Amino acid sequence: MHYAALIPCGPSPLDAERLADLLDALAFHDPEDCVVAVVLNDANPLLPERLAGYPKCRVVDNPRCGEGWGVGGGLAAGEVWAAEWLTREVPEVGCVVKIDTDALPLRPLGNALERVFADASVGIAGSRIGPDPLPAYKVTPPLGYFAHKVRKLRAPIGLWRMPRWHLRWAISRSHRWIASLYDQAEARGYIEGELIEGGAYAMSMACLRALVEAGITARWRDFLDMPVSEDLVMTMLAYAAGFRAAEIPSFCIEPDTLRYAPSVLLADPGVTIVHSIKRYRGAAESDLRQAFREARQ
Repeated sequence: MHYAALIPCGPSPLDAERLADLLDALAFHDPEDCVVAVVLNDANPLLPERLAGYPKCRVVDNPRCGEGWGVGGGLAAGEVWAAEWLTREVPEVGCVVKIDTDALPLRPLGNALERVFADASVGIAGSRIGPDPLPAYKVTPPLGYFAHKVRKLRAPIGLWRMPRWHLRWAISRSHRWIASLYDQAEARGYIEGELIEGGAYAMSMACLRALVEAGITARWRDFLDMPVSEDLVMTMLAYAAGFRAAEIPSFCIEPDTLRYAPSVLLADPGVTIVHSIKRYRGAAESDLRQAFREARQ
């Protein structure tokens, strides 16, 4: 399946370095299926220099302009806005794969994407956190942890710690609308707290078009002050648009560490993409990246 990669990039020099390594991996593993890499730039001044050698790369600025929490509402708002841009600018692709800069493809993604989106009811797919008990190797918290956050979002008033201590009122205009989206999603099969982990996941173009047609992308600013991670928002939106979430077994995603050593991941043909490459049992990120880079040579 042909896809567009959507890559949020933060403002630091390290973000730009990670992005370049990710683009190298995409060019190596998926030169045909990855039609375009769209970088959602969050004010990184180094991108023109670092991206000069990537003709399939397009840069769009996250319109949040510094508003919102960078890994929460600010990112969610940018991705909701980008959904409309993607449906307009790259309508020919079958899906969009959102990839953090600390994720890395190890093998082609197209076949796994083709299989999961052959079911037209699937709107978002990746590493799913749902009601089933998590395997012993999982680092991600269980469903109940995220369900608590969703209940707070839908409550008339909630005290939140991130991005700073504040009260959130679900009876105000935008907050009430977002709470109603969770109600709508639940009526269509969403399980409170369910999410597809945000390190890397895919959304079908049919789902993104439905979000545009429902007017949700036009209200991207209403997501700016969301105090939860963007994956908890995007999973819900897929259900609100009339689709569902599904597992892609080859997406090996954890919050802030690799699940296994690079040698194990590289030897496993059932792994197509990993997150997070920032650390693994004390190993430096540069060493982890070098191990994967050598495998591409």
